[in-house]
Amino acid sequence: MTLEQTFPGLSNAPGGAIIALADNALDITGPSRRLTTELADAEVKKLIAQIRQVDPDFRYQSLGPATTLEGQINEIRNLRMQLASALVV
Repeated sequence: MTLEQTFPGLSNAPGGAIIALADNALDITGPSRRLTTELADAEVKKLIAQIRQVDPDFRYQSLGPATTLEGQINEIRNLRMQLASALVV
């Protein structure tokens, strides 16, 4: 997630371009982005393991891990729905 995503309109604010440049140069948001990705990956693996306990033949079809925060959230929501579906059946 970039500062622009966190604070919409930052680039139009006075000094916003300087802050955005500093974020790119100093990688201010990088550590939190990496941590969020690691947590999302761990959650995905946990959900897949839970689904496989109920349905051993489950195969998660994906083109790879989600690269955006929104994509990671959608991937986790999708897996939660698949887990609920597997538990009901």
